[in-house]
Amino acid sequence: MQDDPEALMALTLARALKRETTAAARAETSLVSITCDLVNRPDVDEMQTAAVAITRATKSLVFAQADLTGRDGRALMTASAVYRILAG
Repeated sequence: MQDDPEALMALTLARALKRETTAAARAETSLVSITCDLVNRPDVDEMQTAAVAITRATKSLVFAQADLTGRDGRALMTASAVYRILAG
């Protein structure tokens, strides 16, 4: 996967989404759906930052969006996801 920067970016966003949806739900979550859109290709070894926003939460689902940015805030990838809240 080291040769596949797009897959690494998607994995970075998926991990950030999981962390934030679990925190928002105050319970473990499980991925239902994710869509990632590549905006720009990263430069070699470009530092990347993920930002997640919870857009909606119900009793059983958490909806979120994420952005991955590179140098100087340059958009690299966006994602939207739905996570199921697992019963504790």
